[in-house]
Amino acid sequence: QLSDLDKLKVAVQANSSHHGFIKERTKLQPILFNTFQEAMKALSQGRVDAVLGNMAVASYTMRKLGLTNLKIAAHASEQMFPLTYAIRKDWPELVTMLDKALDAISEREKDKIRRKWFFVDAQVPTLVESIRPQLTAEENRWLDKQPKIRVAFPSNRPPYSFLDHNGQPQGVAKDFIDAIQARIDINFELTPTLTASTVYDDIRNHQFDMIAAVTSCEKSLADLI
Repeated sequence: QLSDLDKLKVAVQANSSHHGFIKERTKLQPILFNTFQEAMKALSQGRVDAVLGNMAVASYTMRKLGLTNLKIAAHASEQMFPLTYAIRKDWPELVTMLDKALDAISEREKDKIRRKWFFVDAQVPTLVESIRPQLTAEENRWLDKQPKIRVAFPSNRPPYSFLDHNGQPQGVAKDFIDAIQARIDINFELTPTLTASTVYDDIRNHQFDMIAAVTSCEKSLADLI
């Protein structure tokens, strides 16, 4: 229970959705860190007693950084906050097509993408199955008018979205984008950004068309799809 943390030094990434969760639902005074990785390192070093965050990200970080003295202790909430793509509100056509492409990805391939990132030691080959959704004539005409879909790609949300040592986009969001492109003739142009929150105004001003890897609980998504 969250009340078990009352007398502990609890760390959280500053300005994250989990920081907002603590402020809205608890009386905790958390120790703030610029990144989740810094918070997890502090926990490993004994400088804090607990870190509140996403279970998948925590698992990935522990394996990636070799933090073998840490473990997942408990759920802070039973409520789920899935990671999603956010799309400009005046493009419902794109939402429909992406939904079709995502539905065409088999559970087997989705599971391989998840295991690739959530269990770092697993060597899972890339799998693309030849299931292509049927787009309507109207949807194909709409796509013909869009030479590219400009995607803001948050670069500091591993394992969901981040840059490798060559500066190339990687993560769960990137693999699903690749899977979508394998199924419909759509050209995504990914632009790395520091965080999703820095581009909300840009997408409202149509400088971007969609954002990869945002949590559904973020209040700034209110006027996005």
